Amino acid sequence: RVLEEITRQIADGYAVTAGPQEVLHALRNGRASCLVLGPDPGQIASRCTGCGWSFATVQETCSFCLARCEKTNLWQQILTLALRHAVAVEFVGANAALARHGGVAAQLSREAP
Repeated sequence: RVLEEITRQIADGYAVTAGPQEVLHALRNGRASCLVLGPDPGQIASRCTGCGWSFATVQETCSFCLARCEKTNLWQQILTLALRHAVAVEFVGANAALARHGGVAAQLSREAP
């Protein structure tokens, strides 16, 4: 049911963000209210050792503070941020609609934090 709802919301462009980097931004900025997460693809991401910013790709240095970045598992980084911000996570099986968006989407809160 959750997967059907988020797929409909993505198609309608309704208070949803989809894709790993977009979800990381929403989590970091306190805008995500619920995550929908498909199976872990084992993708490597980066986390800045200086400011803590997360990137969905491998980066040697942070584009914000120029500190060194360390490699991390993308799904673990997303889940860590969700836990830190008390965001509910719904785990779903493989789904083509969600896979087109990197296997992750977030419902956004209506108010800015």
